[in-house]
Amino acid sequence: MNFQLKFAPMMIPFKDAINSDLLVSIVDFDTWLALDTPWSLWKFLENLPRVEILLHFKHYFDFIKSIHGNPIGVKAKTLGTSGKKTSNTETAVILDYGKDIRFALTINHNHSFGRKFQAC
Repeated sequence: MNFQLKFAPMMIPFKDAINSDLLVSIVDFDTWLALDTPWSLWKFLENLPRVEILLHFKHYFDFIKSIHGNPIGVKAKTLGTSGKKTSNTETAVILDYGKDIRFALTINHNHSFGRKFQAC
């Protein structure tokens, strides 16, 4: 398994801030990605179902678990992009951690409207 996100340079200071009590508590965690992932580099993905949920989402989920533990439940919807060979790379996920915190992820790996309109 590849759990690289929790060791990414941008995530380490965030986790340190949590562990050092610089943040009183997390009440809302919203992740939004709109990027054009070059899926054609990985031909083996073309015939697999639910690519985001089964193969890529683990990076986000592992990071979230490293700061907040296991959720009570997970609700997710994943879709494919018309005309693309790689399946289900647009995903919305809510991680249920109870009534006092909201964890939401919106991920679109086929946002092919130019670099200017991509964000993570």
